[in-house]
Amino acid sequence: MERQTVRDLLQLLVNYHQSRHDIYANLISGAKDDRAAMLLKKLTDLESQTLQVVHEELESRDPANPTYLSNTPPVHLDPLPMPACDFNAGASFEETLECVWKADEALPEVIDRLANASSAESVQKMAERLGELEKSKEREVANFTRMD
Repeated sequence: MERQTVRDLLQLLVNYHQSRHDIYANLISGAKDDRAAMLLKKLTDLESQTLQVVHEELESRDPANPTYLSNTPPVHLDPLPMPACDFNAGASFEETLECVWKADEALPEVIDRLANASSAESVQKMAERLGELEKSKEREVANFTRMD
């Protein structure tokens, strides 16, 4: 079994966020209501911002000097938990929001693995930045979906 590196996890995050971006973008036209379409557009924008940040982190890592993760099972990320997110018939606002919250449950494990991958301060700070980015996105979605 080949050990994963910090770059591997960052590439996994790039693939994850790119998939989510593409899924959300494709779902906009099939949304049942305008609020669901607006939420999907907001999510697409947030995934674009996240992709930019993760790409920057990935590009800042030197491939010639990899930081290997501890000897644990490889991390995998599915872009959306599809059984819980059946969008075939179009999704309502509430269904879309529920799926988004379920999908985000996998991210903390990957960010925790990054944080614990190395005692290097640069890796610790990167994991902290990515964790804060995800919390910021959660707040934005929560604020966007408030029903005042």
